[in-house]
Amino acid sequence: MQIEQLELFVAVVEHGGMTAAGRQMGMTQPAVSRSMSNLERQLGAALFQPDGRGIEPTEAGTLAYERLSALTLDWRRLLAELRRLGGRPDALTIAIPMGTARVLLPPIIRRAAVDLTDTRVHVVEAPSPLAHRAVISGEYDAALIYPQHDIETTTALTVATERLYAVGKAELLCAEQPGEHPIELAELARLPLLLTEPSWSIRGHIDRAFKERGLKPIIAREVGIADALLAFALEGEGVAVLPLSNVVRERELGSLTVREISEPQLTREIMLVLSTGLPKAVESDVRALIASSISEIAQQANWQLTAQK
Repeated sequence: MQIEQLELFVAVVEHGGMTAAGRQMGMTQPAVSRSMSNLERQLGAALFQPDGRGIEPTEAGTLAYERLSALTLDWRRLLAELRRLGGRPDALTIAIPMGTARVLLPPIIRRAAVDLTDTRVHVVEAPSPLAHRAVISGEYDAALIYPQHDIETTTALTVATERLYAVGKAELLCAEQPGEHPIELAELARLPLLLTEPSWSIRGHIDRAFKERGLKPIIAREVGIADALLAFALEGEGVAVLPLSNVVRERELGSLTVREISEPQLTREIMLVLSTGLPKAVESDVRALIASSISEIAQQANWQLTAQK
């Protein structure tokens, strides 16, 4: 029995299902199910029961959740405090959004090797809810996240904003004229769209924009895996809505056409959250590392940098 397994159990209860919990923890639904079955065997009690729409905790599951939700959070906080008291850590873990790693991972690793020679820097891809929770608990030292309605971001710092683009085969996006000219939202609504699931932050931006303009988009497919959106777009099944950082390679190769969305322009913030367990000197180093790495790829990803205080 490991702390990660107990945290997964807490996530399943809080999300009311294994699929949503797996998405937060970066795991597939079958992997979550196997882990929960193993936990039930170790504890000798059934923790979940079906409720018609998904699953809910049994009496034993409710008791376990009440104790374990506090225990797992206290454990992560203890680790963060011990690391802070120990002085400068010999290793740091930084999470970046899934997909964004395509452009941001190389500069972070290169710069860390030069600027943080006494510290090993581990960079991981993680969904924003999972990354934010891991930073708050002290498991991760820092994370770049996209704000979501269910994430408290008062302690986060906005470091950049990015635009969203329509991404698809040329025959879908450039039927009338060549080039990567902007596409108006009303025109986009008439195309078959490949969108993320409603729980994703990017989907919230897209849905609000259509609603505010009184538009009813044609949704060809909703996908819970970011890379699957590109796969379906490459097959010509529809048009995805993604930031430029996710499709730099496809744009350069000419395998997909990328058009900025206009009327209105769609943008979203990128925020940095830091663990409270980081010593001040290390916190400054991490801020500088992220700022310099983002500056390096800002033009390529078309990110607008935010002035740092």
